[in-house]
Amino acid sequence: MLILRKLFILIIPILFAGLIEVQAEEISCYVTIYIKENQQKVSQSNEERLVEVEIDMRYQSNIQKNWDIIVKELGYSNLKKMIKTHKKSENWDRYKKIFNNPNKYEKGQFLKKINQGPLDPILTSEIAISLITRYFREVIQIPPAGLSNDACIYDVQVNNTEETMVTTITGEDLNAYGESKKTGVDGIKESILSALFRSLEDKRKEICDNRGALLNKECAIVLAEAEIEKNECWLDVTKDL
Repeated sequence: MLILRKLFILIIPILFAGLIEVQAEEISCYVTIYIKENQQKVSQSNEERLVEVEIDMRYQSNIQKNWDIIVKELGYSNLKKMIKTHKKSENWDRYKKIFNNPNKYEKGQFLKKINQGPLDPILTSEIAISLITRYFREVIQIPPAGLSNDACIYDVQVNNTEETMVTTITGEDLNAYGESKKTGVDGIKESILSALFRSLEDKRKEICDNRGALLNKECAIVLAEAEIEKNECWLDVTKDL
């Protein structure tokens, strides 16, 4: 009986510690977006663009979204115009599967209509969440109920000046800065990737492998360094021979 009691005393702290560890691992981190734009630049650009985005086909309650909600979310006036736009895309065969059987999908990829005037905070948030999650750590949107004072938050600030788009990302273990000469969605992507590229040295090769087209200068240097390292290794081998 005494042995069983000792085992029980030892097991309880271990289980409790494990529970604390699991809870700690489940803590979610969120992204906040702040956009500051040059008004003169915004007024000069009213071009409409189509950008492929991934959206939830269901609410958190697992109820299927109806098409009216999805249409508005993607910037269309009605479903007919939305389908017509997607039919013109080279990826229509892929989009068609979702249109024909929406209940089958948890998430769907569609073309979103955006205005090249003011930056879209929702789209900016989606891009930031996608890139930060892929290359740094998982982050999600702020829930409608809001956050507690001690929540894990990554602040993404986009300053769209007359000539350059500058993005800063600050949060736990990350203080990043990036910039882009591009506008709109391409500018957002490039400036966020530039920030992550500068701050996450161990992720640079992966970023260049996946998104090298957006970071030509940075990735050219990474490629050159890799070639130099390869040549040095080859020289070492030939010396041994």
